[in-house]
Amino acid sequence: MQLQVTEVNNKYDEIKKSTELFTEEFKEFKLEYKMRIAQSKYDEASDIMREIGRMEENTNCNKGESEKLLKQTRSFNEVKKLLFEAIELNPNFDKAYDKLARIFKKEKNLNKAIEYELKAIEINEQESYFSGLAEYYYHNFEYDNAIKYAKKSLEKQEYSRKKAFLETFIAYIYSLKNNERETIKYATQAIQKMPENPTVLSSCGCSYVNIKKFKQGIDLILKAKKQRIKEYPTDFYNLTEAYIFDKKYDKALETLKKYIEIQNKNICYGITINDYYKWSEELNSPEIEQTKTIEELKNLIEQLEKKDKEDEI
Repeated sequence: MQLQVTEVNNKYDEIKKSTELFTEEFKEFKLEYKMRIAQSKYDEASDIMREIGRMEENTNCNKGESEKLLKQTRSFNEVKKLLFEAIELNPNFDKAYDKLARIFKKEKNLNKAIEYELKAIEINEQESYFSGLAEYYYHNFEYDNAIKYAKKSLEKQEYSRKKAFLETFIAYIYSLKNNERETIKYATQAIQKMPENPTVLSSCGCSYVNIKKFKQGIDLILKAKKQRIKEYPTDFYNLTEAYIFDKKYDKALETLKKYIEIQNKNICYGITINDYYKWSEELNSPEIEQTKTIEELKNLIEQLEKKDKEDEI
């Protein structure tokens, strides 16, 4: 009788072990299946985002009109739905959080963009997530946080070219905070890495203008302009601002006219609301004699389409 009980117990243990093994295998299979479904949803969302990107590049209109056209074809809501489903299946899917953050940024919901990029970083401290988060904080006027995460991205960045662009970005934010020492430090580092790159030169030129180093700023923007294969409207926009604040109004009028001429060929340009008020305040200063040049400048500025800060010129 004792022998039979032992055999039963042994049999029970064998069945229990095999059941537990099967359960674990089933759980692993189920998890792998969910991961694959999540990946497929992420891939589908990515395809739609690429389609949106192509449409933005090929649409000869301002960004607001471009997004209206996009939503008629492939709604951002469709992409978000797929990404939320992917996250439900795989809560640690950092790429899905990152892509959601980018969509929220496109929808100008910066608080949500920041929230989801932070979730992506909690899972995976990837360099591109830090730079994305820095950008969202910048557009949300949270400059200290923008600098903090741009520097984290810089620490993780291996390539000199990308380091230069990050340093350019950091220099620009410091210039908005009127921190001359840090502006010059990061702008110098960026230019040393890429002394002939027009994007780096032009942006660093703007940083110097922001800290009232007008000659250095204008020289850098002019150097950037020379490096271009064809005329680039942003150079004329930046030069206009530099000349206005350097009180060289004839040159400001000349560059603004050129900017408008190029803008008429591609209506994706205008003036940011922030710059509109800044330029207008400067030109309406009681210390400035209201000459014909000043009046013409103000009239042309009024004609420019006003854009949100996120719609970078």
